[in-house]
Amino acid sequence: MKNSTTLPLLISIAGLLFANQSLAITQSQMQMRVTATCDSYANFSRIANPDVIYGACITGARDAIQHRNSVCEKKIKKFNKQTENLRGMERAEHIEVTQAYRAGCNTGKQN
Repeated sequence: MKNSTTLPLLISIAGLLFANQSLAITQSQMQMRVTATCDSYANFSRIANPDVIYGACITGARDAIQHRNSVCEKKIKKFNKQTENLRGMERAEHIEVTQAYRAGCNTGKQN
């Protein structure tokens, strides 16, 4: 069952990620792009809880969409600083959450 949904999801994500971002996109297109990216990160998380991954990704996208790129940068720096103090599985989980947040920020940017 998982394999039958993975391929269409990957095709959708590829289309959204490789689309020409110089063109203005509608709010619904941005929502689809963010949802596809965050779903992908949540589905492929190995260590962290998928709900946490999804939430971090959505938060990053929301910060970027609201033109708060400085917030994204500050939070990513904070995540990286916190990661330095962790070891083992806690560190791996924290890195996954940081990557999801960063992906959300990158997806939500409208350059």
